[in-house]
Amino acid sequence: PADGVAERRLHPVTPLRRAWAPIAVLVGWAVHDPDQAQRQLTRLTTTHLVIGVAVLIPAAALYGFLTWWFTHYAVTDTELRIRTGLLFRRTAHIRLERIQAIDVTQPLLARVAGVAKLKLDVIGTGKKDELAFLGADEARALRAELLAR
Repeated sequence: PADGVAERRLHPVTPLRRAWAPIAVLVGWAVHDPDQAQRQLTRLTTTHLVIGVAVLIPAAALYGFLTWWFTHYAVTDTELRIRTGLLFRRTAHIRLERIQAIDVTQPLLARVAGVAKLKLDVIGTGKKDELAFLGADEARALRAELLAR
């Protein structure tokens, strides 16, 4: 980095979580219009289904990996910086004095994998920024570091 601040990555298990996004889009479409989904599925042959699955799973895995690869965070003296985006880059500059609350959460599968989500409640914003997922110990240490600053 140009300013000398060391950027860190999320936990390596994160791509598995993000790989579900393309599959969730298909499931959402099927739930939204079940009749159309059933008509489309009955038109497909077994070969088409196998090819579709053979393409969908690696594409979802690649999506998960690339979104993880292009997500970084860094803590400076004055802010938490979160860089995301594969095609459209986004950098969130969260000033430390504007952080109201920091929660460490571990849903069931995250607990099994030993990872945690860091949720940031920032004054003046309607949405919560988050770092999902960090190692459980790393999430607690980062929370303590941010609160100490």
